[in-house]
Amino acid sequence: MRVLMVAPCCLSVDRDAAGPGGQVALLAEALAARGHEVTVYTSEPARLPVRTRTVRLSGASDPLDRERLTRLYAVRALLMADGYDVVHSFAGPELALAAGTDVPLLTTLWGMPVPAEQPLWNRFRGRYVGVSWAQLRRLQGLLPEAVPAGVVYPALDVEAVPYEPEKEDYLLLAGPIGPDAGTDLALAGARKTEMPLLILGPVAPGASAFFAQEVAPRIDGQLVRYLPAVGRAERRRLLARARALLLLGRRARPWLPLAAEALAMGTPVILLNRGPARELVVHAETGFVVDDFIGLVSAIDRLDTIDPLACRRRAQRCWDVSQAALAYERLYEAVHEPTAAPAPHPELAAVGAGLPSHV
Repeated sequence: MRVLMVAPCCLSVDRDAAGPGGQVALLAEALAARGHEVTVYTSEPARLPVRTRTVRLSGASDPLDRERLTRLYAVRALLMADGYDVVHSFAGPELALAAGTDVPLLTTLWGMPVPAEQPLWNRFRGRYVGVSWAQLRRLQGLLPEAVPAGVVYPALDVEAVPYEPEKEDYLLLAGPIGPDAGTDLALAGARKTEMPLLILGPVAPGASAFFAQEVAPRIDGQLVRYLPAVGRAERRRLLARARALLLLGRRARPWLPLAAEALAMGTPVILLNRGPARELVVHAETGFVVDDFIGLVSAIDRLDTIDPLACRRRAQRCWDVSQAALAYERLYEAVHEPTAAPAPHPELAAVGAGLPSHV
């Protein structure tokens, strides 16, 4: 199948890039390996093992011109759509204004549309893909006129992630640090269980007072350590050796890529019961989903019951790029031949069926 993959405007497209830019690189390579003819359309130079079409946008760093240039980027992408079987976009809502092409359109929504974007998405002529079932449920409420195609979990090159079965006695909390990140909950849990806590990352914008009053006084270099900035290799090493990763954010996110990466390393994850928590973690098997402080303390006390290999296998089964490529291949076939709807991915169907109603 001939696929035109539209990368986000003004973002780098690289296997190691975070967010949708990294997804485009991983998926393009995996789909090409499955025999598809993939072209990546991007505004930034990219070294990929597939054909690329780069449109440089001068002035994109100027906020006043950014919106205009982003729309121009989308228009140019659609002008070259003829000759392809499907256009798969990771760009913004500008493609919702698509006109002048009969090529089927599929877009992956990495985040949640802000209110100003919602009318555009409701006019989208194609179908959209969510990155979790929790996100899809929220999107269906926000975008009642848009048509969902399903859910495909963000891809991870699991084989490139180092597996580490041997763990050290510390919990890892990744920033940005602030009250919304559950930093106070992590500190209280470490103090109650006497399990050392390592905090990584910068202070969140607007959280300087919180850090000075609630976090800094508790950093003693023993029970609580703080590293404001570490390199990628060191961050991976610390994540791989941690007894568990704590993700206690109080706001629901569409997806938590750090949780998937930790599980691929064999590191259990303790998640606050928000958003896709129960899609990421099998409770008491690859980590724990908790509702409050009492649940967090209980989870920390039970970490020795989690097998790192079970975490790794979960990542391989659910999020490896090979699985994502297969899922998108089925969706491409469905939008190209609408009468041939694909069977749901068994893992996604099982997870989706088990979601609690409040997620």
